[in-house]
Amino acid sequence: IRSNHRRNRLVEVCQKLKIQLLLPLWHKDPAEILTNMIEEGFVIMIKLKSDRLDGGWHSRVLDGENRDEFIQVCDENGIDPMGESKEFDPIVLAGPSMRDRMKVSPSLLPRQSP
Repeated sequence: IRSNHRRNRLVEVCQKLKIQLLLPLWHKDPAEILTNMIEEGFVIMIKLKSDRLDGGWHSRVLDGENRDEFIQVCDENGIDPMGESKEFDPIVLAGPSMRDRMKVSPSLLPRQSP
């Protein structure tokens, strides 16, 4: 969404392959993207990789009830709510284009230290 390094790498790869690069989310507001994804039916679980987010968020599923709190906590701690700053991995468990919901046991998501 924001990483110029990743974008530049994608540009290089697409140029070599002679295909057009489309980045519809480039520089869009991450909180707005997350909100839209949840409203559209995506089920997103948080896998923490850093201590900058409270451990209570580890393996929690984001939904309409906790989304605003999560965005606020991210904002207060300087964390990108889409995980771009690497403090957590968002794991999409289900979405409109997915036939079945992925089943993940929280015990299989160990917290990683950076």
